[in-house]
Amino acid sequence: MSNETTKHYADTIGASRISISDCHKTIIPILNAGHTPCLHGEAGIGKTEVAKQIANAIGVSDDHFLGLVVSQLVSSDFMIPFRGQGKYFELMLSEMFQPIFEAGDQGKPSMIFFDEITRYQDAETASFIFSIISDRTIGDHRLPENCYILAACNPDNGSYQVNDILNDPAWRRRLGHIEVVHDVSGWLRWAKDSEVHEWVIDYVSSNIEMLLDEKARAAGKIYATPASWAKVSKFLKSNENLLSVAAISTYIGYDVASDFVSYTEDSEFKLSPATVLTDWPATLEVLERIEKAKRGDLVTRLVTSVVLYTYGNKPDTVETAKNLCKFWAHISAESKVKLATELFNRKEEGDSYFSLLMSEITTQHLWRNKILPEVKHCMS
Repeated sequence: MSNETTKHYADTIGASRISISDCHKTIIPILNAGHTPCLHGEAGIGKTEVAKQIANAIGVSDDHFLGLVVSQLVSSDFMIPFRGQGKYFELMLSEMFQPIFEAGDQGKPSMIFFDEITRYQDAETASFIFSIISDRTIGDHRLPENCYILAACNPDNGSYQVNDILNDPAWRRRLGHIEVVHDVSGWLRWAKDSEVHEWVIDYVSSNIEMLLDEKARAAGKIYATPASWAKVSKFLKSNENLLSVAAISTYIGYDVASDFVSYTEDSEFKLSPATVLTDWPATLEVLERIEKAKRGDLVTRLVTSVVLYTYGNKPDTVETAKNLCKFWAHISAESKVKLATELFNRKEEGDSYFSLLMSEITTQHLWRNKILPEVKHCMS
């Protein structure tokens, strides 16, 4: 097992890496200081949604939240030239900024959110955006004091077609750069609060890696994201729970869509990581059905989901160790090794939870008498 520390995108740009569900704790203080944070994160993980949530949290109403997709903007969207009374052209402020200045006149807070800020089309558009962030001006118009500015972009890691702003010291200095990463437990909380379809919640709960299908993305395929799962939910609700692989694949890719439909139809095999770690009798009942049907593939992916859920939620180590060892001892030798490998390789560097959990695991008789000997034998 390798203990090599994974190098994240945040490391390459010298930024912090935080969960998108907790990023408001960092972003709001920066906004309160009058500065502009920039969220770097993969497409579809919920940056736009979290921007709206942050705006609401600091008192900005939906009417005074201006979300701008920079890739769709041109310079005339900011200022419109017109011929004045003399022989010179003058610039008139675009109507789209009306909610911002109306909020200022009313003494209410507002927010401008620049989404896809690294995808501006030309230098003139970039200049307008830079002036708003740097000088808080649009032409001769100064933004209200209580107008907050927030930005977001995809990582400049070769996976996206973006303009490089980090190599420009002026851009780098004026934005507060933070990498935000998807968070399964946080997304599931949001999904339940937002009444996302229960089938989607059930599937993601038991197939945590599929919230953001990184393998399909790396292969250049259509891939699942938190945003695309929300679309699947809307599709199901709009079409009387139609389980169409062809239609659902347009959101999350064919392989995951096919798996989602099969999983949803095979309700007798549903087993969530939370159940594995808290309710052994219920877990054993489902595992026996899986074994009878010879569906070892379901156990294989459940192992990964259990480990990801454990690290994502950090449940009580005593109960977790007890139930995890029962599950670990029951599964095949191959799955035992996979669980050991996943548990070790996916631990976060500097996080004490792994050590605390292993301290409890090593006190379990199942670990000493059944799990450890079999794992050692398989790996020798």
